[in-house]
Amino acid sequence: LNEQNQNTPEHNVELLKLISDQLRAEIHFEVYSPILMSHPFFNFFTSVNLVCVRLVCHQAVVPVSLSQGDVLFSEFEVPQVPKMFFPVNGSLSYTKHSADSTTSHVEVHRQFIAEQCLWAWWIHQGTLTATCNSRLFGVDAKEFGHFAITHRTPSGY
Repeated sequence: LNEQNQNTPEHNVELLKLISDQLRAEIHFEVYSPILMSHPFFNFFTSVNLVCVRLVCHQAVVPVSLSQGDVLFSEFEVPQVPKMFFPVNGSLSYTKHSADSTTSHVEVHRQFIAEQCLWAWWIHQGTLTATCNSRLFGVDAKEFGHFAITHRTPSGY
């Protein structure tokens, strides 16, 4: 219940329905951009195409909540809605099986997950599971690609 009170979905906050879309976009940028800019690409891209990053924050970033034991994606899964993920809090475990039947297991904390989805068609190579209640931000790859193509700068970014 405490987690729910701290992370109330935006559509459940009545006051947010009363503000302009432009102000809501600014709020999204202030909330999501610090997390996105922890990645070297987004840090650079913000400096050359701020308009695009603002649109990505407003329309392509989605909060994801996982409970302990939830699987975000499975090995060999082709994502229906490809996303890159940024862990915000909690703990995640990535497990990959190899051809020789060995299993590798990695604890995931402040890392970037499934970045490949932004750049190419992707099949997940392992399984990502929440080891406790966790929050992530996901960047929708199709939305990101759309904004990156339709909002290019004169210098090509």
